[in-house]
Amino acid sequence: MSKERASLFGLGVDTVGMEEAVCRAMELVGGKGGYVVTLNPEMCMRALDDEKFAGTVRGAALVVPDGIGTVWALGRLGFKDVPKVPGIELAEAVAARCAANGTGVYLLGAKPGVAERAAAYLVLKYKGLKVIGVKDGYYAKGDERRTAQEVANSGAGVVFVAMGAGRQESFMELACSLRDGIAMIGIGGSFDVFAGDVRRAPDMVRKLGMEWLYRGLSQPSRLKRLARLPAFALTVLMRPDLARNGRNR
Repeated sequence: MSKERASLFGLGVDTVGMEEAVCRAMELVGGKGGYVVTLNPEMCMRALDDEKFAGTVRGAALVVPDGIGTVWALGRLGFKDVPKVPGIELAEAVAARCAANGTGVYLLGAKPGVAERAAAYLVLKYKGLKVIGVKDGYYAKGDERRTAQEVANSGAGVVFVAMGAGRQESFMELACSLRDGIAMIGIGGSFDVFAGDVRRAPDMVRKLGMEWLYRGLSQPSRLKRLARLPAFALTVLMRPDLARNGRNR
């Protein structure tokens, strides 16, 4: 691992700050292309038992620690002072860069109507932003490749994908295999926040590193996902070799 690359649950993590993450994402546009994974504890635990998912994460051009849980784990494993790069903030920073340089964006994911409202928010906030297309994530499973081809051929330089961990990474891997020069960024539930359907945690809660708890309490549907956090923490504390290297297969 290089000094800018850490290992967490057998996954490479880029220990870069927000500005460097934005630069690396934008370098993919018009170049070799690739996808960006915003890694959280739930995804780390999934990677232990799902080799296909782990392989997809390893194939990303950039993997950043999405929140305090990932950063805490990296610190416990000896990777100190790693900055967190929340997916929602990365998306806004990339949108601002796209508005400034004329790169078109595409929004894919969430329930019907949400991507449109998320796009309206971004266009209003970042003057000059060009939204090439929007599509919800509720298409038939058999339409995955057709949708990937549609997005890849849209002409967008950046695609924000908000379909939840696992599905969005698989989609990005597929779409990037169909076209060079496109940057795809997985950002989970960010469209719901952009659209105004979900409130993000207040600044003070975020500074305290408790955004994950706020989201769980304000969105009961997320409570099941929070159940994996104790196992994540215990793995880091009690089995550091597994937490660093993942399972040997």
